[in-house]
Amino acid sequence: FFSFFSEGVLLYYKYVDVAKCFDGGGRDALFEWMKANCKGLGLVGRVRVAEDGLNATLGGPMGKLREHARQLGRLEGFDRIDFKLQASAGRLNEAVELESGFNALSIQLTKEVVTMGPRAVGIRPENCATHLKPRAFHDMLAAGEGEGGKGEEEEEVVVVDVRNIYESRIGRFTSENAQTLVPATRTFSEFPKWIDTHENALRGKKILMYCTGGVRCEKASAYIKSKGPAFENCFQLEGGIQRYLEAFPD
Repeated sequence: FFSFFSEGVLLYYKYVDVAKCFDGGGRDALFEWMKANCKGLGLVGRVRVAEDGLNATLGGPMGKLREHARQLGRLEGFDRIDFKLQASAGRLNEAVELESGFNALSIQLTKEVVTMGPRAVGIRPENCATHLKPRAFHDMLAAGEGEGGKGEEEEEVVVVDVRNIYESRIGRFTSENAQTLVPATRTFSEFPKWIDTHENALRGKKILMYCTGGVRCEKASAYIKSKGPAFENCFQLEGGIQRYLEAFPD
């Protein structure tokens, strides 16, 4: 029983001005720290070390993953990370391991935590939508009403799936009280163009957004809000689908 749960997967992200980290050492210093730490703990997976933060999906022994999270969380600027740790039975076979990228450690230096492309230049995640805990998101989706409850004037609710087409095909949020919009993008860099061509479907609506773990919604919602006051009533699922499924496993 113990060996079955001895392996795990750790997902997390952090938006931060990396240039100010490591006493000005910035992205290069963070890259070297991640490389030394992950290799030292024997972790595998994929890491993006960007100018605006960090995004990682790591695999390895549960104890080593916890130690990595503990050490990273002690670094200046990297506190308050929502570490999502899941136990795993280990690899299914070598082909799956290779395809998923969990056969080795890959750490990349990138410009952005998630790439939105030239249309989104200047979009900052701190201007993102209001975060909703899974219960609040669930209740708002089910009721189709504002945070103030039934006393508020009713608004039309739209739900935006920020994931790519491969993920949205697996399943999505639906409600009789809201229209679900699925952009069917193949990469996140296509999302701004979709927003630009679907402004009328969002203008003046209450917008609920979700993605897998939350990282894409941070910038996607900021991009929507940048369209002006008619797009300000925007909310995102905190922690993404993963935290929602923990709260509502059925």
